[in-house]
Amino acid sequence: MSKPIRVSHPMYNLLPTEIPAPFSQPALEIWQGEKSHVSAAQQALYHRARCNRAARRGEHSAAMERRSL
Repeated sequence: MSKPIRVSHPMYNLLPTEIPAPFSQPALEIWQGEKSHVSAAQQALYHRARCNRAARRGEHSAAMERRSL
């Protein structure tokens, strides 16, 4: 398992202060520090959280990854 990273950007205000890097990586790549990308990055993080939740419950499928946000 990877080490968690600390984030302090407002995009993560509703999340714990530490989240695993691979979990947040897609959102961080979309965000790129640009204010105009925050909404899309939040959607990507939410999508990742939903997929992760489903995986932990044994309900994940490859179709979930392709599903549009």
